[in-house]
Amino acid sequence: MQSQVEPGIILRVSPHKESDAVLTILGKNQGRFAAYARGVRKSSKRFSGGIDVFDSGDFELEEAFRSGGMPSLVGIRSRTNYLGLRKNYERFHIAAICLELVLVISQEGDPASTRYYEPTQACLACLDSLESRNELFLAGSLFIYRILQTTGVDPLLNAAGVGPETRKRWEAVIKQEGNLTLVASDYEQAFLELVNHAQNFIGKNLKSTRGLLQSQSE
Repeated sequence: MQSQVEPGIILRVSPHKESDAVLTILGKNQGRFAAYARGVRKSSKRFSGGIDVFDSGDFELEEAFRSGGMPSLVGIRSRTNYLGLRKNYERFHIAAICLELVLVISQEGDPASTRYYEPTQACLACLDSLESRNELFLAGSLFIYRILQTTGVDPLLNAAGVGPETRKRWEAVIKQEGNLTLVASDYEQAFLELVNHAQNFIGKNLKSTRGLLQSQSE
């Protein structure tokens, strides 16, 4: 069997059978692809602590003739779990929204999806270490803006239906421009507005958004 190592980030874990899982991975060189993780939900030898979304590292893959032709995951080197993302609900859901956006926008097997790898890696690292709520929402806003820009849609240039106050807030948060004096709530508001703008663009609601709103109401 041929083997390879691909740096990547887990975007989704789909349970399969009793102890297996199908992983959706965003690879640095391959873009988005699926891999079959045999025994991952029971074995603690190869995958200590299990496997979850956000996990990143160098994925050891083997070519498989079963499992629908998907490569099999053998192990993960230099693994990063981003445990800081689970410090509180708000931090977790901001990261989950960012990951879900990439999952929806990217296409499996499309080499162009490699362009999302570096921004996603940088975003997770920032969200994992930042402490201020304003900084968390700012990091999320900058990520969504960059991803939309990558698809050819600049929210600051193509903002049909966006009111002048919203545009001013985006300019102040994203570009640090304009004469609007930002208060704490502006960072959160800008993030939610950009999420809504992204949802309108992709024509689909992001499920993770509900989790963020629920955590704020508790």
